Amino acid sequence: MDSIYDTLLQIPTFQGLARNRFNEILGNTRFHFLKYLPGEQLIFENEPCNDIKFLISGSVRSENLSNFKKVRITETIAAPNVLIGNHLFGSMPYSPVSMYAIEDAGIMQLNKQSFIDLLQKDRIILLNYINMISHKTHSSIGAFRNISSNSIKERLCYFVLTYTQYKSSDIRITCKHRDLYSFFGIQRSIYIDILNDMRASGLLEYDSHGIYFESRDKLQEYLAGLN
Repeated sequence: MDSIYDTLLQIPTFQGLARNRFNEILGNTRFHFLKYLPGEQLIFENEPCNDIKFLISGSVRSENLSNFKKVRITETIAAPNVLIGNHLFGSMPYSPVSMYAIEDAGIMQLNKQSFIDLLQKDRIILLNYINMISHKTHSSIGAFRNISSNSIKERLCYFVLTYTQYKSSDIRITCKHRDLYSFFGIQRSIYIDILNDMRASGLLEYDSHGIYFESRDKLQEYLAGLN
């Protein structure tokens, strides 16, 4: 039982809660526990976000496709974590991605209204959730501020951070390279030089099908080192 509590308390939304307080929440809140088999789809693109989903065991693969399916971004998200929690509210509360279980995956799910009640009752959970949303906003602002930056490395890092989720790994951008260097407004030769430089620094790998990043954290560490 201790290991289960330890896992749940590592979920970003519940970090910092005392054990007895969390036990009280579990006793008074109607969570639903779901299991998904390897390959089973647990989230569909454009489905309404009526629940907040906590990944409590296993890992899932997220897939994000551009409108014309020219660019596909995939990533692995491991437990414990929150799945698309920043899309629960707002004017477009729909999932932007599809998700599939990589292995047996356990989900602890709470409907939106019950989660709102929980946010109103517990200040720690409220602050954790606000921080989670804020981190995503900061990535978007960083991406915007670097639109005109001379550093394509930074722009590429912020691009990845904007479209991936907390603590994800095995991030792959599958696309034609010309779509990316056109997006960044640079020549192919400069683009390839940048990829080679970032590869030499251990930030990425690439082939004719796209670009691979080991982890989101590694990109954040790189950007933090520039400040």
